[in-house]
Amino acid sequence: MSYINGRQQTINSGHDAAPLQDIIAGVPQGSILGPTLFLLFINDLPLFIKRCNTDLFADDTTIHTHGSNVHEITPTLQSDLDAANRWSVQNKMLLNETKTTCMVLGTWQRLSTDSNLDLSIGHSTLTTTTSQKLLGVHIDNNMHWNIHVDYLCSILSSKISLLRQLSHYIPLSAQKLFYQSYILPFIDYGSNIWGGTYQAEIQRISKLQKRAARIILKADYLTPSSQMFSDLGWQTISDRHTYNRAVLTYKALHKQTPTYISAILTPVSDTHSRSLRSVTAGDLVVLGKMANCMNVHFRTRLQKLGTHCHIRCGRPIHYALLKMQ
Repeated sequence: MSYINGRQQTINSGHDAAPLQDIIAGVPQGSILGPTLFLLFINDLPLFIKRCNTDLFADDTTIHTHGSNVHEITPTLQSDLDAANRWSVQNKMLLNETKTTCMVLGTWQRLSTDSNLDLSIGHSTLTTTTSQKLLGVHIDNNMHWNIHVDYLCSILSSKISLLRQLSHYIPLSAQKLFYQSYILPFIDYGSNIWGGTYQAEIQRISKLQKRAARIILKADYLTPSSQMFSDLGWQTISDRHTYNRAVLTYKALHKQTPTYISAILTPVSDTHSRSLRSVTAGDLVVLGKMANCMNVHFRTRLQKLGTHCHIRCGRPIHYALLKMQ
C-alpha cells in the first residue's frame, strides 16, 4: 500500500515552493494503476441506483429511464439522482453540478409541450439541454442526428484539408492509407446509431467523401463518383452503413456482442414454432424494452445478410437521459 500511502505534494511558483502536504485521498496523477483503482472505487455506484438504468465509462456516469410523460419520469430520476449524490458525499467525490445535465428525448410534437425536467442536486437546479455529447456521439433530443453530422462534417473537412496538403508530397498508397486511418474511422464510429438520419444529412458526408476521392486520384469534378470509388475500392456512405449494420447483426446473432444487444435481436424462428413465412425468410424480431422506444413500425433491409428486421412498437414515450460528472 506504499503506492498510495505516505505520499506528499507541493506547489512550485517560480523560485518559491509551498510546504509539503500529505495526500490523504486520490491516486498519483498520470499513473498506470490510476484508472484501474478509480474503476474499482466507483464500481458500486450502480448498486445505489434502484429505479433507472446506469452506464459508467471512466468518470462519466449516465442514468436513463423512460415513461409516457415528463411528470412520470421526473420523480424516478430525482430519486436516483439523490441516491447518487448521497454516494458521492459518502465517498468524498462530490458531483459537479455545472457539468451535470439532463435531457428529454422524444418526438418534436411531444417535446413542444412537455420537455423540461425539474431536477436538482442539493440546492442547484440542473440544466436541461437539447443535445448532449456522449462517448463521442452528439445526441439531440429529437434524435435527428443533425448536430452530430455537423460535428462530423467539421472533423472530416479538417482531415481532408490536411490530406490535400499532403497529397503533393506523399504517394498514392500513403494517401489511401491516410483515408483508411484518419478519415474512415470517424465515418464508421457510431454509424449504427446515427446512420438512420435523414438522407440529406448522409449526402453532406458523401460530398466530403467524394472530395477526398478526387484529391487522392487528382480527378476533376466531371469524374463519376462510382468510377472513383471503384478505382479506390471504397464503399459509398450508405453501403458502408449497411455493412456496419450487417456486421453488428451477425455478431448479435452469434453472441459476440454484450448481452444487452444480443438479447433484443432474435430470429423469428426462436419465438414461433409454426412454419411462418417470416421463419423461412430468416426474419428477425426486436424484443424487450427497445420495442417500446418508438411509435412506428419500420423494416430495415440488411442487404449483406438478406435479412429483414421487424420492430413493432407501442405508445409514444419520453426517454430521459442524465449525464453526471
